[in-house]
Amino acid sequence: MKNELDADPLPLLDQAANYRARTSVNRDVLTDATRDTSQAIAQHLPPIIDKQISAEPDGERLAPDLDPVHEETTRSEQVELDLDHAHRRWTVIVELVSDASREAWYELAESKTSGDTTRIHIRVNLGHPFMVRFISPDGDEIVPFTRLAAGLAIAEITAREVGVRQAGTLRRNLNEILRTALSGPLQRGETRNAG
Repeated sequence: MKNELDADPLPLLDQAANYRARTSVNRDVLTDATRDTSQAIAQHLPPIIDKQISAEPDGERLAPDLDPVHEETTRSEQVELDLDHAHRRWTVIVELVSDASREAWYELAESKTSGDTTRIHIRVNLGHPFMVRFISPDGDEIVPFTRLAAGLAIAEITAREVGVRQAGTLRRNLNEILRTALSGPLQRGETRNAG
């Protein structure tokens, strides 16, 4: 019976195992999330925005490789995926590290390898202050944060592919904002108006 329930074209058991019930979010949670984010922006972001607006854009090409991870101080997990798309071969590496000394929440490298293969290396730092603050002990948030970083990285690659110059500016600015403005606690009772 189990085999019949999980057979194609409608594998019910597999679908049930991968289904997440969509529950409505408590309105108080939504209010707290918007209030917390707006207060973090008001308290910490104005000087960072001023600095980023006056900085030169990042027009450098992506590095072909990310700097090595120091094994003795860093936990690391890595998965490599090979795929063919758009008449090209792609190797995508997604790496999770836990290293508080690294500045970036996510890093990106791209290189051409032998033949017509494009190698993309995405590294997400679980030791970054933003992750440390918002990851629960059971780590349920690691998958969506990793997917978000991978989505941002791939969006940068595709933006570069269609000719967007200085696409790395977004990654640089996001990493700085997450580290300096959106990782820390709020000073309760203090809200500055950005102006």
